[in-house]
Amino acid sequence: MRSELKFLQSARRHTLLLGIALCAAAPAFAQDKVVTMESTITGNVEQPKILYIVPWQKSTSLEKIPSSLAVTAEEVFGHQEYGEFQREVQYRTEITATAAQAVLNKDKDSAE
Repeated sequence: MRSELKFLQSARRHTLLLGIALCAAAPAFAQDKVVTMESTITGNVEQPKILYIVPWQKSTSLEKIPSSLAVTAEEVFGHQEYGEFQREVQYRTEITATAAQAVLNKDKDSAE
């Protein structure tokens, strides 16, 4: 009977120690990962940089001003086949090389 009593007391101690250990370790397992984020704002947020250009007089001429910009967004952002793109790159390279050669020839002629 004494051995059973010692066994029960020992079991209670172990159970108590196990419970205390689990309670002490619970906060460590319950902690979420902390994510810190930061940002930097430069300038004055209340005064954004916006420029409005408003004509103060009506145009006397309705003549269209020529522009080298693309006419539509479709030309800029439209689908283009890879082969077609390669031909255009080659064409532009040749045109640039031809123009550069013409400038060099003109400089040679003027130097002589």
